[in-house]
Amino acid sequence: MTTHPNLTPKQTSDYLQVTTRTLARWRNMRKGPPWVKAGRRVLYRRTDLDAWLEQQRVEPVREVS
Repeated sequence: MTTHPNLTPKQTSDYLQVTTRTLARWRNMRKGPPWVKAGRRVLYRRTDLDAWLEQQRVEPVREVS
């Protein structure tokens, strides 16, 4: 994995363990992690990906007995 702060959709799909098609679908639906449009290129900032992942975190609910 590259240490560059901007990732391509392929690198992002590897990082998030989803397909590039899923990323494209999320962009089309305006959901998923934020992305940057640089001309014709789509890039994802690693800091945005980490922040988005943190927002997706779900804490387990403890059952009270």
